Amino acid sequence: MKNILTWPTVICLAALLLANCHPKKDKSTENQSSSASSATSNASQPKMNSRYWRLVGSIGTFPIVMDLVFRTPLYDDGDYYGYHGSYYYQSKEDLIDLYGMIDSTGSLILTEVTLNDLSAAFTGKLDMASGTYKGTWSSGDGKRSYPFELKEDYSDGAVAFRTQSFQDHILLFPSKKETSPSANYSMVWLSPTESTTDPATARFLTEAIRKGMIGDSLAAVVSSPEEAFSRLSKSFFASYRQDMDDISPDEIDPTSYMMFSYEENHSVEVFYNRNQLLTLGFWTYWFGGGAHGNYATELRSYDLQNRKELLLEDVFLPGYDQELAPYLEKAARSKFSIPKNEPLGNTLFDNTIPATENFGLTGRGVVFNYPPYEIAAYAMGEIRLFVPYSDIRHLLQPAFIERFVR
Repeated sequence: MKNILTWPTVICLAALLLANCHPKKDKSTENQSSSASSATSNASQPKMNSRYWRLVGSIGTFPIVMDLVFRTPLYDDGDYYGYHGSYYYQSKEDLIDLYGMIDSTGSLILTEVTLNDLSAAFTGKLDMASGTYKGTWSSGDGKRSYPFELKEDYSDGAVAFRTQSFQDHILLFPSKKETSPSANYSMVWLSPTESTTDPATARFLTEAIRKGMIGDSLAAVVSSPEEAFSRLSKSFFASYRQDMDDISPDEIDPTSYMMFSYEENHSVEVFYNRNQLLTLGFWTYWFGGGAHGNYATELRSYDLQNRKELLLEDVFLPGYDQELAPYLEKAARSKFSIPKNEPLGNTLFDNTIPATENFGLTGRGVVFNYPPYEIAAYAMGEIRLFVPYSDIRHLLQPAFIERFVR
């Protein structure tokens, strides 16, 4: 299995296990777009901005679309896998996750997330000025390679976003510094740019993202990412201090300080952005001591033409939930290479997989998302099952087919 050192809010998959899911020493810096001011941050560290690209082009002759993000590092890591996202072949639109970093030659290497060690990868130059990324895609076994060339593109009903990163932390015992437990809180926020959408749709998306990031109740009284971060980080730090009120410095040593540290990270990322259909993932990671943290992604899809979130009843005909089971089973068997004569329960918790309201849409299929512990052990990671519309067309609402199915 691969050990992946990446931004602390990236999913801690078992097959793509984070090398560090625990809070680290006090080395965070303030991002240029952040309003947070950490009393213990190192102002001499370089400042970096987060950014989102929608890249369109091809691998060889195969058309693809890539949604890519650079996340500002929370810590001063030597090797920082700050680039991540996903791409899909336009013929299928089943998402393939990516993570990567700039190497010593200046090339951006993006590796596909797989359940084995044979991971395909993109290696090329990302020109931020022109918005182009080109180089060579290589298969995991090294037997195939194709040139690729991608260009930043927000046509075809796509939306451009600007990103904002917020991060702050406190030390439990400031005098100990290198071995003090700490509480770390961060947010990565997307905001639509009106250059690719009309003002009314931009306002709808801004509100939808705010609700997805902080919940409907707080979104009703908080008007900006800066205010949301300020309120939530202060509450988080106050709770941490209260939980650690009876801990003394003498109880902390270099091998145990992380067990008294807390971390909470929130982000939103683009999963699909085309034909005025937008699917976002609202991701939360939290760690409060113990063996490991936990995380979950909530997928939401939006009809930008009608400015509404799409619910299951907008997509499926009544009674769909009873009919989806064999298609979810088919997707799971394909994903985990489970033979037909082997019960699903040998790999997952049960022999059947229930449909979930945690779903996202592409133009050619629906993604059902299951966070850790929902249908399998934590070590299985967060499980996304893709069901193509071609298999379940008879279960779809006619209006949805006409509007979105490619």
